[in-house]
Order: sequence, then C-alpha cells, then structure tokens
Amino acid sequence: MHDDTELMASIGRMVVNAAELEYAVAELDATAEGLRDEECRERATAIVRRTGEAMRQFKRLAQERPDLGWLMRDTAGLLGARHFVAHAVPQQDAVAEGHPALFILSPRQGETMISTGQALSNARMIREGTGRIRDEIAAVLRGRDGGQSAGDVPQ
Repeated sequence: MHDDTELMASIGRMVVNAAELEYAVAELDATAEGLRDEECRERATAIVRRTGEAMRQFKRLAQERPDLGWLMRDTAGLLGARHFVAHAVPQQDAVAEGHPALFILSPRQGETMISTGQALSNARMIREGTGRIRDEIAAVLRGRDGGQSAGDVPQ
C-alpha cells in the first residue's frame, strides 16, 4: 500500500483553487455591476454564499457580453472537474506511474481513476483559470477608465 498523502493533498489543492476561482468569478460579477473596492468584496462574498450563484451571475453577464462566452464556458469546465472529484465516492486504491491513485465513482457520471499527477494538473489549470478571470476584472476596470476589455481574446 502506497502512502496517499500526496494524492489527498493534490485533490485538496484542486478544491481550494476552485474556491478561489469561484470567488474571482463573483468579483468579476460585482465589478461588472459597477462596484469597486470594499463594496465589490462585500458583493462578491454575498454571491459566493449561495451555492452556484457566481456561475449563474456569470452566465447572465456572458449573455449581455457574448465576448465572455468562451471564458464562462472555460470556467464552468474547470469547476466541473472540481465538482466531479469532490463529490465522487472513493471505490478502490490504485497505483498510477508508481504513485497512489484512486478509483472514484461519480453517481451521475460513472467511474474513473484519479492520480496525483492528474489532480495536480487540474489544480494548476484551475489556478490558471483564476488568472484569466482576474485579467478580465482588470480589463473591465481599465474599460471604465477609457481602456478596452480583454473580451474574446483568450489569455
């Protein structure tokens, strides 16, 4: 039996990074409403208190701004990876590439295996997604000051 501490830590990193991503989405939503600074943070906090509300708001924003559609879909996919792993039921220990892995069962999507490397890769991609959302927040703020939004240019 391999020590699965690294695997569990990497899954935890996915979950934490996804929470940061969801909060960044809430900040984008609040920024798009015209809020800044403390008002923006308070609104973002209120948004994330309701499960799924950040993405519901983001979908509405993307309907108003179709140039954000790609970013909304990208973010939804990243959060979907987190939801799959976080809500899956561990089924059986495994080994992948000499490291602990886990067969997991998602009641809605079936069984798969997750390895430490996959979890770390997902955590990295989720963190990069947060960066794209933060870039869009900056673009929205620049747009208010006469600049242009990042819009449909993936970063």
